Amino acid sequence: MLKRCWLFGRKALAALVSSLLRMFRQNGKMERLDQAVDKGLLMQTMASSDIPNYQVKEISQFERNQFGAYERKFGTGVEIRSEATPLYNCHGLTFGSRRTGIYDPSVVELILKDDAYVDVPEDRVLPGDIILYIGEDGDIEHSGIVVTTPSKDLLRIPMVVSKWGKYREILHLANKCDYNFSNVRYCRMKL
Repeated sequence: MLKRCWLFGRKALAALVSSLLRMFRQNGKMERLDQAVDKGLLMQTMASSDIPNYQVKEISQFERNQFGAYERKFGTGVEIRSEATPLYNCHGLTFGSRRTGIYDPSVVELILKDDAYVDVPEDRVLPGDIILYIGEDGDIEHSGIVVTTPSKDLLRIPMVVSKWGKYREILHLANKCDYNFSNVRYCRMKL
């Protein structure tokens, strides 16, 4: 659960700040946090609600050490699409065009509501739809973009592209990631 907290979830912002505090302690002096995190972009939903977001500039050594665990666990069967970058997270990929990170699950819910996303049954999922991984507490822990229609050959599991925290953008089967595939939602904007 700790791993999920520093990436996403209800306490993600607190965990992010805590991680940054540890990262910037040097010789007993604290560096300014605003050197590591930009407030973010001016973003709004279609209903003109502000979307809080942050552009993180640094990857801590703790976070870099986590990357090896991903590579050992998922190294085969996934395709790496980018180098590691702290600038955006999975929700920033899905809803922010790779420009920023969206860390609060309630903000993701706001985007879904204000931008008129509707749930899509598994048998109607199409490329371009989004996938949401729901945690045990009901929070949206992870998101991605569907790139292939689920086929019977793959047990109705689509390929998705998602960003794994500050790690890389990954092309993977929807069930081949560190999130619970048994509780996912597929959505698309109602146009």
